[in-house]
Amino acid sequence: MDWGDAPAWGALLLSAVAFIVSLKARGDGKRAADAAEQSATDGRRSADAAVRGVEIANTSLQLQLDSVRPRVELQIKRAGSGVYQVENVGRAPATGLALHADDEQDVHWDEPLGETLLPGDLRLLSFQAAGSPLRRLRFTWEGQAEPVVVPVP
Repeated sequence: MDWGDAPAWGALLLSAVAFIVSLKARGDGKRAADAAEQSATDGRRSADAAVRGVEIANTSLQLQLDSVRPRVELQIKRAGSGVYQVENVGRAPATGLALHADDEQDVHWDEPLGETLLPGDLRLLSFQAAGSPLRRLRFTWEGQAEPVVVPVP
């Protein structure tokens, strides 16, 4: 055997070992990249869940604050034949209390409503509907632009 070829054979052996090591390193790198991608996906999911949790907490807090906030609550009670009482049974004053424009056409009021109705206050009202008996009246006040329906007994 000629020892002059030994360095070539040694280089061939070392290059084969280097090739095998590089294949293994490539596989390990791919697994590491896949793990990093999965970790990033999990991180985004976790961040999205945290954002949803904050939104739910804010909504819950707003609902709790709304339930504590004083509100106007109106009731109509019959006080006699054609005479009714409008009472604020809520905990906030109804400032600028007004009857909805569509209901004003059917109702004749003895006194104007455009004043403040404090909690627990009553106003005597007598009205006669132009047509069939009224089953409900709609009221608005400052801060309540959408009409609130109040049943008539």
